[in-house]
Amino acid sequence: AMVCMSSPSRDRPKPLRLISPPWTDDSPRRLEIDAALPADDPARRVAEVVAALDLARLVASYAGVGSPAYPPEILLRVVLFEILRGRLSPGRWAADCSRDDALKWLTFGAAPSRSCLFRFRDRIAPHLDALLASALHTARARGWTTAGRIALDGTFTGSYASRHKPMKAKGLDERCRQLDAAVTADLAAAPADHSPPASPLDSATAADHSPPQPPPAWMATTPGGRFRQRRLYHQARARLGDRQRARDAQASRRSRAQRRKARPLKASPTDPEAVLGLDKTKVFRPLFDIQLARDLDSNFILGYEVFAAATDVGLLAPMLDRTEALTGVTPEVVLADGTYANVIELEACRERAVTLYAPPQGGEAATKADGRSAASEPGRKITKAEFTWLAESKTYRCPAGHELRLERRGVQRRFGGRELVELQYRCPGELCRACSLAARCTRSPQGRIIKRSEHDDLLEDLRRRMASPEGRELYKLRSRTIEREFADLKCHRGLRQFSVFGLARSRAQVGLLILIHNGLEFLKALRRTAEAPADGPQAAQPPPAA
Repeated sequence: AMVCMSSPSRDRPKPLRLISPPWTDDSPRRLEIDAALPADDPARRVAEVVAALDLARLVASYAGVGSPAYPPEILLRVVLFEILRGRLSPGRWAADCSRDDALKWLTFGAAPSRSCLFRFRDRIAPHLDALLASALHTARARGWTTAGRIALDGTFTGSYASRHKPMKAKGLDERCRQLDAAVTADLAAAPADHSPPASPLDSATAADHSPPQPPPAWMATTPGGRFRQRRLYHQARARLGDRQRARDAQASRRSRAQRRKARPLKASPTDPEAVLGLDKTKVFRPLFDIQLARDLDSNFILGYEVFAAATDVGLLAPMLDRTEALTGVTPEVVLADGTYANVIELEACRERAVTLYAPPQGGEAATKADGRSAASEPGRKITKAEFTWLAESKTYRCPAGHELRLERRGVQRRFGGRELVELQYRCPGELCRACSLAARCTRSPQGRIIKRSEHDDLLEDLRRRMASPEGRELYKLRSRTIEREFADLKCHRGLRQFSVFGLARSRAQVGLLILIHNGLEFLKALRRTAEAPADGPQAAQPPPAA
């Protein structure tokens, strides 16, 4: 066994080697650009945002690694200024650095290359949460936000992968086989000192197939490209297998009469992490789900996340946890749309002492705003919400006054494998057949059936909140807040489609957009505080220590 002894050189701090930009504050060309820039130019605001951020950990990540690098604050200025203008590609950033005077002013004349900006985009990703959390904690300490009330919603945004080339399992299997053979041939032909990274390929299996000659048009033309392509195709095939097993398990829990022939599953080989679904323009494509939590009492975005999901179901609890991680507190009030108004999400809210406002699922409310019963409207279908739950006798009373009987107890399976106890109540058939409301209530001669889960009391509380005047007035704030943020991201920041592959890079792209958004709001709050009277409430609260 080899024992590594510590040496004095290992205990020394690693050197930090940074490139000095061509200009200084007194350089004539920078002074010339500075005189031409308007006082409220976005470049000046971006410079103020970056100066307010604590970049110590980001700078420390450059210590003792690689060749000399540009100062991280200069590169961050480039990134934030460009995405503020809706330009999300590092290739465009590099081109703008050499011809845009505002960027030259921000970078002190430096012109980082495309590869440098691509690497910086990946390097800053692990530090985004800490930067956002620091700004939000300061905003809370200064009284600019309480983080107690949020509006929550999601939007489906297209992945960078092509929407024209999703593949079924059979096609993926064939291409994986061809790539396995091609990579095996590359490994055999490569010199010993220039061989590609070790492959997990089973060479005994791959030896049975010779590489295609000539290679098909879809296959990469270089050994490194084929190696990366093989990894993506195998990842897509594994993801497709997981989805197929989940679908089979779900189908096995249904009776034969309820089973339907499902369409073959597909996956995107260029972005295996993306899911296939309809985006906001109703185009079927690989996509990700962006979730935002927006403060109701300020313009700060208090939480964000990107999920590989084609539905918002089951994402409320993770978003509450993300918001708490960034702000330090769990919100007390959440406004959301009807997708989140299910018993699973309501139970998660109760566990966290959160009050949810969302349009309840399961039909309209039993009464109108003027107090009239919905059952009094002729020709209208009577819904479950119009049946009255009798807590003392543990049963329902129908709009005609008949009490239902407990018929059976079962288990209902919900999203994420969660199981809920479900009770089934039935009105006696003889009472339903003789009832004057039977035509609008049920067609079954055995009587109307009402199902109740173990957490239906949470749905009833939600209906009462949403029917109250206070609840209706509060819920109007949702469309005025969260919908505006999504419109800003798509229309002004260019995020109608991700410009990167993969879930991690997509998340980093959204994080950078949220960072500049919150940074600008931070500056506005600072200016309001500076303009406020000295004895104002905000002036009495000092900022927290960095």
